[in-house]
Amino acid sequence: MKRIVLIVLIILPILFIKIPEYRELNNLKIIDTIGIDCQNNTIYLKEINPVRDDNGIEYEYKIYKYNNKTTHNDLHLYLKRVKKVITNCHNKNKRQSIKNVIYTKNIEKELRKKS
Repeated sequence: MKRIVLIVLIILPILFIKIPEYRELNNLKIIDTIGIDCQNNTIYLKEINPVRDDNGIEYEYKIYKYNNKTTHNDLHLYLKRVKKVITNCHNKNKRQSIKNVIYTKNIEKELRKKS
């Protein structure tokens, strides 16, 4: 009887453990910068595309724009490389406490600058 209880106690937790879904790094969008436009309810994502060249690796950037009407079901993001956030939101209390946040009126122009 003790063996059956022991086996059940060992097997039961294994059934409820969820194994995370494996994703190839090539299938992820590596995000460098996030832009948040509070006036238009829009989020901008600046993706890094490494391109191998004869001289080494060069980086190309692609900017995505998402708003309320955009569907993002197929969006798989890699956010560990995010260096900065660009926003036009006005909250004076939080401005001093957050690092690497750029406050600007023209988010798209700031995103197009070279990093």
